[in-house]
Amino acid sequence: MNRIRFLVPLLGLCIFAACYRRWDAAQITPSPESPENVDRSVPAGFDIRDGRAEAETDLAAGILTLIDIEKQPSWVPELRDVMRDRYGVVIKHLPENQADRFLRRYAADYNDVMRAEIIKRHGANVYDLAAAEAVGRIRRR
Repeated sequence: MNRIRFLVPLLGLCIFAACYRRWDAAQITPSPESPENVDRSVPAGFDIRDGRAEAETDLAAGILTLIDIEKQPSWVPELRDVMRDRYGVVIKHLPENQADRFLRRYAADYNDVMRAEIIKRHGANVYDLAAAEAVGRIRRR
């Protein structure tokens, strides 16, 4: 009698597992192009946007901006303040988990043009000076 008490639940579990595997295999998996699989967290259109052309347009309007996608060290908010206050450069941060390859390419092209102009206006060591000042502000706190 004790053996039956252990075998009946085990047999029931095996039957349930077999039925579940059969049911799971019969489910239709959505195709990669289906609406359920489209990531809507990143704005669409970066695959056709030209980062270099948009950077040139912003430069013509007098706007200096950098697009940052990477993970940020703890002193980046200070760096953002230094770049904005001292050099007139706005740093826009986009979360790394929302960046696809098109957005990364767009940002790289945009930043190439902007970095060249920033270096032309403020010197080759502008980033080192800004980073040193940002770290110095944190240490003074």
